[in-house]
Amino acid sequence: FRFVVHRFPRRGEMILIRTWSRGTDRLSAYRDFKVLDKHDQVICEAGGQWVIICNERRKPLDMRSFSAVIPIHEEAVFQDNPVKLPKALNPGLRFIHQVNWSDLDFNFHVNNLNYLRWTLNALPHEIHRTQKIRKVEINFFREGQLGNKTEAILSRKSNQFLGSILDIENKMELARLRIELQGK
Repeated sequence: FRFVVHRFPRRGEMILIRTWSRGTDRLSAYRDFKVLDKHDQVICEAGGQWVIICNERRKPLDMRSFSAVIPIHEEAVFQDNPVKLPKALNPGLRFIHQVNWSDLDFNFHVNNLNYLRWTLNALPHEIHRTQKIRKVEINFFREGQLGNKTEAILSRKSNQFLGSILDIENKMELARLRIELQGK
């Protein structure tokens, strides 16, 4: 999943979120989003590649079986599909978190926005005061579960941060992120 912020909505501002399917391949479905202001100006754009996991077998479903019922639009927010992000090298920033009930979604695994939240918690307060998010890319690898002890690790290169969310006890990587910041 990735998104680009052109500007953040202002408090009380009316926005419109448009979303559509770009189709499927064997294991993935592609969905794009645009956030528009009242003048139809794009303020945020996003795109994602999704996998549906069978709850009983814990295996990905063949997405081609859904293609007949998913309306497909040709418009693409990004010209390329998401890529596997590189690992964080020499991480100097860390945030440890134990997965709580409030971190879970209705399938009882970590809500995907929490991976970003934990990564942002690893950043020093000074960065939050002087920088804002410009672009975020996230690769999701595994489901975080209630009680997991996680660690967000980050390495910095200029205005970009590469990070991972690690399940400490099971020694598994749950997600990988790239965050690009810009001055406020």
